[in-house]
Amino acid sequence: QRLRLRQSYVSAPSSTTDMARMQAILVVLALAGVEAFSPSWRGAGRLARARPVARSATSSRVASQGLSMTACFQKAIPREEAVKKFDEAVVDFGVSDMTKTATVPGGGIGLVATKDISEGERILSVPQGLMIGPTIIKARHADLGKAIADAGCSDIEDTVLALGLMREARLGEASPYALYIASLPTTDEDLAGMPTLWSEEEREKLLKDTHALIAIDDCLARIKMHWDVLVGHNVADAITIGTVKPPAIAPSADELFHDFVRAHALVSTRALPFGQELTMIPYLDMANHRKGATNSCGINVMPNDDPKKEEFAAVITTEAPVKAGDEVVIDYCTGSSRASWDMLLQYAFVEGETEEEFKEAGGRPLMFEGIKPDDPIALQKRAALAALGCEDDPSQSDDGVGALTWIECRDGESNESMGPLLRLARLNTETAPELAEKIKKWDCPPKELWEALNEPLNDETEADVARQVIGVCDEALSKLPPLDEKLRGQATDYSDLKACFAARVIIGERHAVESTQKKWSAVLAEFAP
Repeated sequence: QRLRLRQSYVSAPSSTTDMARMQAILVVLALAGVEAFSPSWRGAGRLARARPVARSATSSRVASQGLSMTACFQKAIPREEAVKKFDEAVVDFGVSDMTKTATVPGGGIGLVATKDISEGERILSVPQGLMIGPTIIKARHADLGKAIADAGCSDIEDTVLALGLMREARLGEASPYALYIASLPTTDEDLAGMPTLWSEEEREKLLKDTHALIAIDDCLARIKMHWDVLVGHNVADAITIGTVKPPAIAPSADELFHDFVRAHALVSTRALPFGQELTMIPYLDMANHRKGATNSCGINVMPNDDPKKEEFAAVITTEAPVKAGDEVVIDYCTGSSRASWDMLLQYAFVEGETEEEFKEAGGRPLMFEGIKPDDPIALQKRAALAALGCEDDPSQSDDGVGALTWIECRDGESNESMGPLLRLARLNTETAPELAEKIKKWDCPPKELWEALNEPLNDETEADVARQVIGVCDEALSKLPPLDEKLRGQATDYSDLKACFAARVIIGERHAVESTQKKWSAVLAEFAP
């Protein structure tokens, strides 16, 4: 899987005992069946049965059509009304009495504080029984779980979650998650920033020759591959049979696939790692992102007089005072830094307000030719890379680890990220005789090798590395749009979110490549004056 999670966002239990308790609770819940997983979000206001919509003929190719239909995510009531009712349910369930949902500038629907909150206070706490995870889905819907297992997809958590959301949505008001699902952003307007829902024409027009386009197409291909396998094991029937929608509006295969992509978008933008599973955490997932936000997320045990009834919960805790009316935000990327193309693909937005911020957030993976197949010590080099945690990409080359290598350029990180790998490709008995001999005899520990590769092997080799980098950068820059007033204007025009976010990605990618080119041009000047 290439699914990128919000790493370290919701931390796992700190002790072996905590983990054992969590696993025990999951087992008990699974054995208890449906009722254990029925928070009954609909209790604060039941939703009317979804109204039928007219079906239209469409192409089955996601790439050539915008995803305007939805067979599952039909709204019985407007999202705004559902969100309001959801607010009331959150208070009823004791999740939070310090926040409410609200429309926030540039962030859609988010959470705002309803009172002054002191440092160290728990803002909200979502018990595990209100969450939707793969284990819950497979326990609630045995037929769907069997179809997923028969297709060999049980461990692909984002796919299981997407299918589970579709099944629960098809259940309408009969689903215990009806109100939560009604509050989700499922329309084209709500999900305008999600590039996997753009038409092929839109993606090609707005992101042509960017790495973002490659990543989006790769993501869609993975989703389509999984769907094709699942359909062959009757997953469509498992989603629709026994649900409450009338037979007259039984969805077509195209409609179901389009909703599968839409459900994947919801999972990508909202699901969080909770303990050992990727999980939809209602209400907490409405908190918007802000880089450097100080509010922390974690897992807590909800105390109970009966230890057997203790439950884990996802919580947000303040690390600085929050005033009434202020937005409650979190940092989706705590402990890591995602490039703007990655933020667009994963979270459907690119943050920032100024050109400098768009540049700072930019990144651009570039493809480099690495270890050649006829290298006499290629096997030893690849073994070292594997030991260091590198993985080969079979979609790019049949020649093994390091043959073709994606290396992401970021301003300030380019030398560190690509120098060692490109030096390794040139390491031989002429460029570094002693080191090459140790490698040949399998007598060079991987860490020792990597430390050696952090320094130039010699002047001629370093100049050759610089020429390779500059050449790859030249090719990338020749295809990217120029940074002109039109692009700058699009990047700050919220009236067209697709063009806005695409422009920010292009500005970021161009800056990352230009910065890399500039640094390696200086290296070339130093080693080949």
